[in-house]
Amino acid sequence: MKTIIQKLKQLRTEKGLSGDEVAKLLGKSGNHVISRIESGETNLNLEVFDKLCRIYEVSPASLFEHAKPLSKKKGFFDRVSYRAEDAQISEDLKEKLRPFLKELRRVGSLQKKLGKTPFDHSEIYNVDLDANLPIEKQKDIAKAMAKQLRSKLGIDEDDELDIVDLISNKLNIPILGVDLGESMWGFYSKDVYGYPLIVFNENNKFEGRKRFTLAHELGHYFLHNDFLEIDIDGEKDQREYVIDAFAQELLVPTNYLRKYYDDLGFSLLDKVKPSHIAMLASKFKVSFLMMTYVLKDLKKISWDDYRRLDNYCKEKLNEEKDEIGYTTPDYVVRVKSLKGRLLELALEATAKQVIGIDELSKLTEMSNEELARVL
Repeated sequence: MKTIIQKLKQLRTEKGLSGDEVAKLLGKSGNHVISRIESGETNLNLEVFDKLCRIYEVSPASLFEHAKPLSKKKGFFDRVSYRAEDAQISEDLKEKLRPFLKELRRVGSLQKKLGKTPFDHSEIYNVDLDANLPIEKQKDIAKAMAKQLRSKLGIDEDDELDIVDLISNKLNIPILGVDLGESMWGFYSKDVYGYPLIVFNENNKFEGRKRFTLAHELGHYFLHNDFLEIDIDGEKDQREYVIDAFAQELLVPTNYLRKYYDDLGFSLLDKVKPSHIAMLASKFKVSFLMMTYVLKDLKKISWDDYRRLDNYCKEKLNEEKDEIGYTTPDYVVRVKSLKGRLLELALEATAKQVIGIDELSKLTEMSNEELARVL
């Protein structure tokens, strides 16, 4: 039978934490603090025991022999609730992403020290998104949340939305751009410390799609905060359509689009042309396909027009012609690397004397000489 001390050591090992890291989380310094506890040299008092349980994310009762263990919080890759052809993220992709999780933890830690914690999704979540509600009602709730977010942050409906600035700087949610393969657009998850991360496929050639993916994954942060959600090319379930509604409203506010559409005189036209869709897509910096769908959703175009325009666009895309009446250089999603974001935060923390030069060196894995050149 394992002792409480042995169980605590096992939990630390399972978390992949060093004694030094745990000591720092306890507000102490030096690996000897934890090694003495785990060797029995230092008595484990109730306060430290309680703190260790919180660090290892278990209940104190679960460490006693006859108590029912509390389920551990899910890690970054364990929050499985997504639609994909495969049952899980591939092991190759996991190996590619794991090194970034260390940087994510450091970014999250620095943001916390600087008072830049991620925007609390509950601040705009005042209506329960019941999966039993009709799909249109769920979509209305999602759109209302997007409107609330814009309002909360002082972003007017006619303001062009910089989705990267919104997520990274206004909401303090890190973004990671990596090669996710041919069929995966992106996903949202958070690690065992609760630090969120939005990942998008930086090798997707359609820039408008990148912007939509970021807005879509942000919707998962607000609506499905406890799940890992993967956005792939393929069939959608009902929940994905709800998240799409959030992303659409965030990027293309419906009230403003209606007014803009009418002011251009498009409501008077017998038939909306591809050039008209391209003009609107360019205005809001979204894809031709998305703009067509939004107009159909707002009943500005008929189902027949939607199918005609949808087929027109897909034919162009099949021919690998991205210039369907407009160009997309201005859409380009430019995101700082996690390492770049970490350095930016670390320098700010140093300037504000939140951390010292030695901790800056450790966080950024840069020598004092290298930091001197940066500073």
